[in-house]
Amino acid sequence: MVNLCDSGNALKEATFLVRDNRFRATVNLNGEYVWAHLANSGRLTELLTPGRRLFLRPATAQGRRTAYDLVLVDLDGVLVSVDAHLPNSLVEEALREGSLTPFDGYKTIRREVQWGGSRLDFVLENQGRRCLIEAKSVTLVNRGAALFPDAPTIRGRRHVEELRRAVAEGERAAIIFVVQRGDAKVFAPNDEADPSFGLVLRTAVEGGVEVYAYACQVSEEEVRLDLSLDVRLDSNR
Repeated sequence: MVNLCDSGNALKEATFLVRDNRFRATVNLNGEYVWAHLANSGRLTELLTPGRRLFLRPATAQGRRTAYDLVLVDLDGVLVSVDAHLPNSLVEEALREGSLTPFDGYKTIRREVQWGGSRLDFVLENQGRRCLIEAKSVTLVNRGAALFPDAPTIRGRRHVEELRRAVAEGERAAIIFVVQRGDAKVFAPNDEADPSFGLVLRTAVEGGVEVYAYACQVSEEEVRLDLSLDVRLDSNR
């Protein structure tokens, strides 16, 4: 579980106006136009529409140009967490608590580990056994299917290729898709947005890379890793 409210302070409700660039949005907060940092490079076109209800967290770091972080979007009653950094914290907490049963039995958890030509999110180890894990943030859901990515992702394809090569070299490797909303029923690669990613993912699975997906419970106070989702890799979903 990740607490969204620093020092117990409630998030501030605002309205989306425009996305200035990949990492900044202009929003209406109590009649005042302010900048909010958006920790997500995805397109988010279904979420960031003018007039959309948002929730902001006041920034605490000194010297920032943005006074707030944009953390939640209200999509017709469904709260969506848009912080792409959050899944790593959720996965790490679940790993340490032992609630991700596919990864039971590993004693050491290391984050941000250089492997080959990439920096992978996690390496789990125990008595010579190792498991490499990459976690991905998902915000797009269409007719109950959580879809990744929402835009072409060279970096995402590179990570999956790295995992496939690791398995070919005798390692265990997995990718975890964290769906930061609670209305998804299944997960599938988004072939419409990036057919190359879907191809790379399917090839990696054929080579032994494991794929898992989890929905989240999202409220104005916290985000919590929740139910395991079925993974559908056929191109017709």
